[in-house]
Amino acid sequence: MSNQITIRPTEFRNIRTGDVTFGYRMYDNYGQTYDNCIFNTKDDIPDDDLELVKMVKDNPNDVAGAMFDYIQENQGDIWVDDEWYEWEKIKHLWDEQ
Repeated sequence: MSNQITIRPTEFRNIRTGDVTFGYRMYDNYGQTYDNCIFNTKDDIPDDDLELVKMVKDNPNDVAGAMFDYIQENQGDIWVDDEWYEWEKIKHLWDEQ
């Protein structure tokens, strides 16, 4: 069974205070997670999609870690925003550990 995993860099805005933080949302067919404090400013968000994937992969919470485990175990793919990266394009991220 396939499982589409997606990472989206995200600006989080508190609707009451107006405070803004920067991070990512990550989700698949079964769950979702986010980190709203991984980046200090919008400029800290990498322009390179695979650099973003590596940053999240290297510092995952439990849910993101399980999603990355799934990708590795199934030689799966990942979406970053609307760009799709197949296993052949991302597998080196596991080799760099």
